[in-house]
Amino acid sequence: MDLVGRVKNILLQPKAEWPVIEPEQTTAKALYTGYIMPLAAIGPVAMLIGMSVVGMQVPFMGTVRAPLSSLLTQMLVSYVLGLAGIYVLALIINTLAPTFGGTGNQMQALKVAAYGATAAWVGGIFHLVPALGLLGLLAALYTLYLLYLGLPVLMKSPPERSLGYTVAVVIAAIVLFVVVGAISAVFVGFPTAAIQSSEEHGVTKDLGQLGKNLESFAKNLEKAGRSTGGPQKESEQPANLEEAMTSAGTVVQALNQAASGGKVVEPVDFRQLKELLPESAAGMQRAEASGEKSTALGMTVSKAVARYAGDGRGSVDLIISDIGNASGLASLALYAWANNEIDKDSQTGYEKTTLFHGHKAYEKYDRRDRSGELGVFINKRFVVEAKGTGIAMEDLKEVLGKIDLDKLAQMKG
Repeated sequence: MDLVGRVKNILLQPKAEWPVIEPEQTTAKALYTGYIMPLAAIGPVAMLIGMSVVGMQVPFMGTVRAPLSSLLTQMLVSYVLGLAGIYVLALIINTLAPTFGGTGNQMQALKVAAYGATAAWVGGIFHLVPALGLLGLLAALYTLYLLYLGLPVLMKSPPERSLGYTVAVVIAAIVLFVVVGAISAVFVGFPTAAIQSSEEHGVTKDLGQLGKNLESFAKNLEKAGRSTGGPQKESEQPANLEEAMTSAGTVVQALNQAASGGKVVEPVDFRQLKELLPESAAGMQRAEASGEKSTALGMTVSKAVARYAGDGRGSVDLIISDIGNASGLASLALYAWANNEIDKDSQTGYEKTTLFHGHKAYEKYDRRDRSGELGVFINKRFVVEAKGTGIAMEDLKEVLGKIDLDKLAQMKG
């Protein structure tokens, strides 16, 4: 079926179209080149035109347009990450299939991910007029319905379990595309702040290496696609999953390395971080302490956590994290306060960025339940956080002040 016909049918009569799609024989390469790649380009191209030509109305500033050069970078990154994201989403769909009574088949899962995303891709046309961007989001919600109808047909899950299957896939997809969005944000902002940030983080210097990693991902994708043309044996699925996840991780790692100025940083052993946790602080004793080192999609984080409590008092969780080679993305996305200035006040509490022992810090406190948090960002790598309830902000400061921040700053993986 031609591209336009398939788009029309999947959007207007999905109940009838999914059974037509189910027996179709195709390959990952054919599906990408004939359907995914053309449709996935709609949003980035529309955004390029909308933000650089049409512009956005900003109060007191009039029409503001973003530089074409920065938007080209965003378009490229968003487009490639979108292509990779669809394949990872298919892996998720395939992995979850047995859990909901379905049959694992990577090619069928890729078809569900691709055709199910049609509404979101077509809705990207609204980016031609930035003010209408919300309509694109509403169009993307139709994707949930398409997935709900397609999963039981292609993945052979019982109809009565399709709702739970859809919810599980959607939750995983949200996490996936939040990560994709955070990575894209590293490369361009609107109108100028993120452009400066990308230059500071050495993004433009590392696009050549990024391109090589993306090329490697494409080759791995094609290789994996050739091995997923039909039903898989259960023993083959982990190998295919591991290979594809490694490929996706390579892309994320390359993007993160570009965002962090080309640096490759190995987190310190979490046991070293645990040694910095005090036995007591602010009149409270350490009740428990733990640590871990985890890796996902090419990003490794080392963490140590301790809880402090006292008689008749609240409790405080003290967390030391070494975000290591995730620093380029985490400092811009997970810890947005590290790159912004915040100052808010209300009748019930406040939120602000400040300095703590010479380091950029973030305070948030609720006077109603006497809960709050205090975070400190050190060397664009280490994050120390004190979060508590039933305590005063001064208690949080005293607990966090027990950490030898200078020693932490000098640690190396």
